[in-house]
Amino acid sequence: MSIVLSLAILALIAFASAVKPHIVFIVADDLGYGDLGYTGVSEIKTPAFDELAATGRVLQSYYVQPSCSPTRASIHTGRYVMRYGLDVAITNGPRGVPLNET
Repeated sequence: MSIVLSLAILALIAFASAVKPHIVFIVADDLGYGDLGYTGVSEIKTPAFDELAATGRVLQSYYVQPSCSPTRASIHTGRYVMRYGLDVAITNGPRGVPLNET
């Protein structure tokens, strides 16, 4: 009986460690640190973000590029934006991340 119980416990531990966490990654264009209610601002109501911050993990020392194109290229490829010349905004012309990199 103890062998069966031990095997059941090991199976349960293996199953529990195989379950992956749920991760929600939010990147919002043109959103400043002081634009969210959980940072102490009372002028702008952000109840959804406030609840996420209260029940999740808030990363406060991470920064993005000044425009969305470089940030999105980094997220999609996991590489530095300078690799593709996307350290500035894409304003015209056929520029972007090569299709074999995404």
